[in-house]
Amino acid sequence: MCCELLWDVPLARLVLATANLKEVKRIDDNQKRTYWMAVSRKVDRWARLLIPFVYFSSLILLFNLDMSDEYSVKPDAPMFGGPGKVRFVGGGWGLARSLVFPVIGLICFCGWLVDERRRANERLEMDAMERYVVASNDLDRKMNLAMERQLQLKLPSATSSCEPAADRVVDICQGE
Repeated sequence: MCCELLWDVPLARLVLATANLKEVKRIDDNQKRTYWMAVSRKVDRWARLLIPFVYFSSLILLFNLDMSDEYSVKPDAPMFGGPGKVRFVGGGWGLARSLVFPVIGLICFCGWLVDERRRANERLEMDAMERYVVASNDLDRKMNLAMERQLQLKLPSATSSCEPAADRVVDICQGE
């Protein structure tokens, strides 16, 4: 099929088309690699924070649970399925002790979110200020060019006397 369709196409064009196809494939692979590297960095960043937090929270919760059964006290107690009676060691204080670490972690996380939002707003303000400075510099440059053009258009030719030209420049600068 290739021989039938591409028989009339010069070899140089086929070589260039093949090189172009390889380049497009390479660019596409680089874009995909860059995207997934960014995703993996985000996953690593969040996992680095969340996995230890969840692990220690669950350890604290498990160490404050009493999961003993009554077989040591009553050897003839009926067999049961499931976890049996589970309660916090120390009653309500055990629950409070097990929630201290997660609550502190939640407070720190909220503080971090507020700080990130503040930093993002500062970055946006700085970007806006930079764009304003660039735009105002560009506007100043355009105004200067426009004034120069206006002066060039309104100045008399070099063959006439200098006094009327000087008066004309004064009139332009004063706004006529």
